[in-house]
Parts: sequence; structure tokens; C-alpha cells
Amino acid sequence: MRSKAITALALVGMWVGFNSNAKAALTFELGGMLNGVTPTSSAPWLTAQFNNVEGGVELTLTSQLSVPSEFISAVALNVNVPGLKTADIQTDTSDPLATWMVDYNNVDLAGAGSLGSGFDILISWDSAQGVQRFNGTDVDTFKFTFAGLTENDFNAPNASGVFIAAHVQGIPLPGGGTTSGAITVVPEPTTILAGALLLLPIGASTIRILRRNR
Repeated sequence: MRSKAITALALVGMWVGFNSNAKAALTFELGGMLNGVTPTSSAPWLTAQFNNVEGGVELTLTSQLSVPSEFISAVALNVNVPGLKTADIQTDTSDPLATWMVDYNNVDLAGAGSLGSGFDILISWDSAQGVQRFNGTDVDTFKFTFAGLTENDFNAPNASGVFIAAHVQGIPLPGGGTTSGAITVVPEPTTILAGALLLLPIGASTIRILRRNR
């Protein structure tokens, strides 16, 4: 495993009423199917953990794909920040490994069918071979900060009731070749909460990838 420092995505706003001693965690284990073909790797195939940290919320995405050809091309999630758009966010897009878009209630996940529309945030990776792919045991960490934002703001469904989903490509077919499938949460997300935050209206925003561990 190697570590690569990159800067690419964060949500920035004013903090009011934040208890810096509050600890919380929201964990999604993506081990169920939303659409398409089931990955050959053993489930869960992806873990997404949100933690309250000083100045914001940290998201850690951990790939758990044991089949070499399989990789995650995109992750779609929700955040309880109505009206948020890409234009509201300051970004550094110099990193080639991940791209992103934000469009509240209007982000679609490829390969997820009718249930994969109406998300808020889409994070995606290059599907080319090599380091561009998010696969194996890769770990990506993101930090989100916003006015009064907590990890529980990401415990929100789209219009179809889906909290988070991901597109897995490179799934081997019995007769040769590969296909894809969209994965989601089974069972319901686990939340551990302590402390409370006072939520205020939206402020200026940014998203930043803190680090990528390989």
C-alpha cells in the first residue's frame, strides 16, 4: 500500500454552536444489490464511514473488492443541504484520480436503474487500468465542512429511499467478458451519536479530498 497526497474536493461554511468534543459515526456497508449483476467479490464490497472531526465531517471510503478485474467507478450519496450546486463550491481539480459533481436531488448513478436518480453528490474515478481505478483495498478520505454539518446529515435518502450507492464495473461473466452492477446498503445504516450541533442556513462551500491510500 502506498500513500498519495492529493487535493480535490470540501464543503466550507460558518460553524455555530459546534461542540468540538462531540463524537459521532455513521457507517454504510454496501453489500446489497440495487441493479445489474452481483460482484464476484465477497460482500460487503464498499464501506463508507462518516465521522465528526474538528472543523467538519470526514468520509472514508474503503474498497473491499478481491477480484482483480472489479473496480468502483462512482459513488453517489446524499447530504441534507437543500439547494446545493457545484457552482457553490470552490474546488481544486488538479488531481486526475477523482472527479465530482454536486447537484441537490439531481445526480444520477450510472447503472443503477430507476432507483439511482435524485442523489446529491457523485464522486467518480477513471475506469482505465492501473492506479486510476478505485479497487482492491483502496481507501479514499474526504473532509466536508459546512454550517452546522454533522455526519448524520449524510444519513439521508434520495426520492427512492436509497441512502448511498456505487457502480461496480469489471464483474466477470461466466462465458468471458465483464459486466457491471449497482450496489447499496444492506441492512440499514448504523449510526452512533453523541453531542449535538445547531444547524444554521447554508454558507459558502468547498469539498476537499484529504488523502488517498494505496
